[in-house]
Amino acid sequence: KYDFIIFDTPPAMGNSWTLSLPSLVDCVVLVVKAGLTTKRSAHKAKRLLSQARARKIGVLLNCAE
Repeated sequence: KYDFIIFDTPPAMGNSWTLSLPSLVDCVVLVVKAGLTTKRSAHKAKRLLSQARARKIGVLLNCAE
Protein backbone atom coordinates (compact mmCIF):
# COMPACT_ATOMS: atom_id res chain seq x y z
CA LYS A 1 0.00 0.00 0.00
CA TYR A 2 1.45 3.38 -1.05
CA ASP A 3 0.45 7.00 -0.61
CA PHE A 4 1.98 8.08 -3.93
CA ILE A 5 3.25 6.33 -7.05
CA ILE A 6 5.14 8.47 -9.56
CA PHE A 7 5.41 7.49 -13.22
CA ASP A 8 8.31 9.14 -15.03
CA THR A 9 7.37 8.98 -18.69
CA PRO A 10 9.02 10.07 -21.93
CA PRO A 11 8.08 13.50 -23.33
CA ALA A 12 4.37 13.87 -24.06
CA MET A 13 4.89 15.18 -27.57
CA GLY A 14 5.71 12.48 -30.08
CA ASN A 15 4.78 9.63 -27.76
CA SER A 16 1.25 8.27 -28.07
CA TRP A 17 1.29 5.94 -25.03
CA THR A 18 2.30 8.80 -22.74
CA LEU A 19 -0.96 10.48 -23.71
CA SER A 20 -2.99 7.38 -22.80
CA LEU A 21 -1.69 7.36 -19.21
CA PRO A 22 -3.53 10.50 -17.91
CA SER A 23 -6.87 8.69 -17.90
CA LEU A 24 -5.40 6.11 -15.49
CA VAL A 25 -3.81 8.41 -12.90
CA ASP A 26 -5.04 11.01 -10.40
CA CYS A 27 -2.95 13.92 -11.64
CA VAL A 28 -0.25 14.96 -14.08
CA VAL A 29 2.75 17.26 -13.66
CA LEU A 30 4.34 18.71 -16.79
CA VAL A 31 8.12 19.12 -16.44
CA VAL A 32 9.72 21.88 -18.52
CA LYS A 33 13.44 22.54 -18.74
CA ALA A 34 14.54 26.15 -18.22
CA GLY A 35 16.29 27.60 -21.26
CA LEU A 36 15.36 24.65 -23.48
CA THR A 37 11.59 24.14 -23.51
CA THR A 38 9.93 26.84 -25.56
CA LYS A 39 6.74 28.52 -24.43
CA ARG A 40 5.07 27.27 -27.60
CA SER A 41 5.97 23.60 -26.98
CA ALA A 42 4.96 23.83 -23.30
CA HIS A 43 1.55 25.18 -24.33
CA LYS A 44 1.23 22.43 -26.96
CA ALA A 45 2.09 19.72 -24.40
CA LYS A 46 -0.45 21.19 -21.96
CA ARG A 47 -3.09 21.23 -24.71
CA LEU A 48 -2.34 17.59 -25.64
CA LEU A 49 -2.56 16.52 -22.00
CA SER A 50 -5.84 18.39 -21.58
CA GLN A 51 -7.22 16.62 -24.65
CA ALA A 52 -6.11 13.33 -23.07
CA ARG A 53 -8.29 14.31 -20.06
CA ALA A 54 -5.37 14.83 -17.69
CA ARG A 55 -6.52 16.08 -14.30
CA LYS A 56 -4.82 18.67 -12.08
CA ILE A 57 -2.12 19.61 -14.51
CA GLY A 58 0.79 21.22 -12.69
CA VAL A 59 4.08 22.51 -14.04
CA LEU A 60 7.57 21.90 -12.65
CA LEU A 61 10.44 24.09 -13.89
CA ASN A 62 13.60 22.01 -14.09
CA CYS A 63 17.25 23.21 -14.31
CA ALA A 64 16.46 26.80 -13.26
CA GLU A 65 19.28 28.89 -11.89
